[in-house]
Amino acid sequence: MANGKKDAPQGVRKDVEPDEVAAAILSKISPSKVMEENPKKFAPKEKEPAVDLYTVYGVASGVKTGSTQYGAWEALTGLFEAVRVRDGRRFQSGICFLPGAAGVMALGALKATREKDPDASIRFGLLIGIKYSDVPIGYEYTARNVVKTEQADLLADLRVQALGYEGGKK
Repeated sequence: MANGKKDAPQGVRKDVEPDEVAAAILSKISPSKVMEENPKKFAPKEKEPAVDLYTVYGVASGVKTGSTQYGAWEALTGLFEAVRVRDGRRFQSGICFLPGAAGVMALGALKATREKDPDASIRFGLLIGIKYSDVPIGYEYTARNVVKTEQADLLADLRVQALGYEGGKK
């Protein structure tokens, strides 16, 4: 705590107070939904540094698939929250689209974990940004881990409290 103010969470500008009101509920967490406009607006020009957009964290327990005129897509399902860097506004959803390589890696981690344990979930936290790229759209997303991606058992504490022991059998 500096000057009587709470320190801003990681991934939120230090000069912006985190949103104290309830999180907005979204149909999905994605760059355009969290930024509430086309993320291309925030893309830096060539030779400018990358721009942090939002921090997203949560527990993924499944995968939702579908297709549009643009092709097939996959999204994580579970419990997710995003915090926009520029103003600390919070958003929550049960569906999360992680852009670019971050999405591929998180989906892969969940699928690999579920091959070993079909009921398993993973937890993760990423700072999503945008940077200049010479690809046709002019930008690409960046992602930095802020929470180690690992298997999660959200019911473990409740299981111990409710049953008095760790496993399903005494």
